[in-house]
Amino acid sequence: MKTQKKPRRQLTLQRVADHAGVSKATASMILSGRAGYRKLFNPETVRKVCRSAAALKYRTNVFASSLGRHKTPFFALVVPGSGYDTWQGWSYEAFESLLVGGVLAVSAETNTYPIVLTLAADATEARIKAVDDIISGGVFGTIARTPPPALVHRLHDHIQEGYPAVVVFPECGFKWPSNVVDADNVGMGRLAGEILARNGRKKWSIICFKSDSLSQEARRRGFQEAARRHGATVRVIRVEPTSNPSQIGELLIPRLLRTRPDGLFGVNGAASVGAMVAVTRMGRRPGEDVGVLGVDCSMWAEEAVLRCSITSLGVSWKEAGKVAMTKLLEMRSTGESTFPSLFLKPVITPGRSCPVPSDVLEQTEAGILSA
Repeated sequence: MKTQKKPRRQLTLQRVADHAGVSKATASMILSGRAGYRKLFNPETVRKVCRSAAALKYRTNVFASSLGRHKTPFFALVVPGSGYDTWQGWSYEAFESLLVGGVLAVSAETNTYPIVLTLAADATEARIKAVDDIISGGVFGTIARTPPPALVHRLHDHIQEGYPAVVVFPECGFKWPSNVVDADNVGMGRLAGEILARNGRKKWSIICFKSDSLSQEARRRGFQEAARRHGATVRVIRVEPTSNPSQIGELLIPRLLRTRPDGLFGVNGAASVGAMVAVTRMGRRPGEDVGVLGVDCSMWAEEAVLRCSITSLGVSWKEAGKVAMTKLLEMRSTGESTFPSLFLKPVITPGRSCPVPSDVLEQTEAGILSA
């Protein structure tokens, strides 16, 4: 009778790291083939990792092609991924395709190639580990769009150990002193106020969710700054977080009937569309009786549910992808692992809900602001 062979255990970088008594990121850096990385560590640590790799007959990940991070053409592109089941989720999936397109436009010119990884906010530990294994396994760097908290900690560790990474639109910007490409959210709020002021509006309301994200809070802060500068009043209206604009509209109607604002600003897509639903159901004319501005709602055309296009503020997601890829390539070239965070200027997509003066449009041409 033939004896069945026992399946051979797959050798991973984690096993090498455990054998040497170091972190996986440390083992990855030392075995990357780049002398500059090894100089970051104690010589004895380098010797331990190399001895462990030799003893275990470990070979560098195929993506590195045995060339080291500085020569491999592969990089990791981590995005939340598809599977959205709401209109708001669908819209962000559309924006995300623009971000990926911006990354690819730059990578195609430099003969570099993405390994696209999807990682939802509620991803399991096993899924996060699988993504981190690829990030640690030989790609020359990573671009991550709004990484979930568990991946945030790993990316912080990698950056501190000299690994190039760019974070686009982080959920908690204060956790990132560098390496970020984000929207100038305070500037977006100021711009919304400027447009309302130029329309002669003086009684403003801003529609927020009760669980504001940091980006939405920054937009509110900028909006209130603009109100003080222009002598306008601002009422903050908070609603329960939901992706259903009709529900938001119904919640807003009684509050708007009491206050009768002449200018409205929704801090995100759902709040923006909800504000328009409320205004139209109240019988008020957007762009005439009340000016309505929103964020990330440019896909709502006149023939859609609202019958009136919303004047939308946002940033160019394609530009964000281009900037992120450019910074990743710069770090690859220089050997650096950090860069000062960059903030994209807001852009305007005019709609009929609030006229935009031509000079304001010219002054908000997309670009980059230093942090």
